[in-house]
Amino acid sequence: MQVLVATDGSECSILALRGARSFFPGSTITVLAIVPLGAVSVAGAGQLMAEPYFADNRFEEEQADTAIAGAKDLYGHDPQVSYFKVTGDPGATIVSQAAERHSDVIVVGTHGRKFLERLLVGSVATYVVNHATCPVFVMRDKPAPSKPL
Repeated sequence: MQVLVATDGSECSILALRGARSFFPGSTITVLAIVPLGAVSVAGAGQLMAEPYFADNRFEEEQADTAIAGAKDLYGHDPQVSYFKVTGDPGATIVSQAAERHSDVIVVGTHGRKFLERLLVGSVATYVVNHATCPVFVMRDKPAPSKPL
């Protein structure tokens, strides 16, 4: 089985890395860290909008490198695990990389935000669940609130 695990180094993505190993033992795991690519437009004096430029992504590059290093610390030198860092929109990149790598399942972590927070901040996990062509296994970093039956 081919498992793609997206990581950003956060606590919830560490849970996703652990969950991939626990729930899919013996699988080939691809660990994916994404460097978000953001285009920024700048308005100058007397201009409606200047030419867009790409922001300096050094911080995001370092964060992705740290996420990969954390995954390597967790998995060790397992020959069934490979590591990749790619640049792009996180949700769309996870979905496209899973398709390109013929992944059988995607494992992602989520902070378990409430509805309003997801509207304001967005959710990579929600995007992946809604757009992936394979099953998505979502690991929450906190338990879901209990609801009466």
